Amino acid sequence: KELVESLQKKHALDPKRTFVSGVSNGGFMSYTMVSEHPAQFRAAASIIGTVSGETWRKREKMKPVPILQISGLSDRIVPVNGSMSPAGGWGGAPDQKTIIEFFKKLNQTSTEETVKVSPRTTGYRYRGGVNGSEVWLYEVKDWGHRVPGRKELGVHSVDLVWDFFSRY
Repeated sequence: KELVESLQKKHALDPKRTFVSGVSNGGFMSYTMVSEHPAQFRAAASIIGTVSGETWRKREKMKPVPILQISGLSDRIVPVNGSMSPAGGWGGAPDQKTIIEFFKKLNQTSTEETVKVSPRTTGYRYRGGVNGSEVWLYEVKDWGHRVPGRKELGVHSVDLVWDFFSRY
């Protein structure tokens, strides 16, 4: 929180257009940051991460926030079925679909769009939420714990995150 405030001040960054994104552990961090400091972040994107068990246990305190999740369906490090061990505080959250359902309800989304991005990738976009918020889930078949690029995802992960954040 202090680092974000310091960077906003030092570089004259707009606090209303500050986003958080990360890969793997950074994805966990993204969910934690929007959970614990909702006023500081406009949206979050997690690439091959998920919600930690600790953040999931505190989910009732969360405020609506746009969320993008990119997951490999064959990821054994951060499995989408929620079977990650709770040891060390990382695991303990449910499967990815349950997490996305939670954020759909939290954000009060009203529409759903399924996007077939490539033969391996399907995107689910839930729109019309509180203050225009959306929840996006991109799933990559036969993909493990690596950042999917243009070839695997059908769009580069960084471009997808920017497309998502640029809406806010």
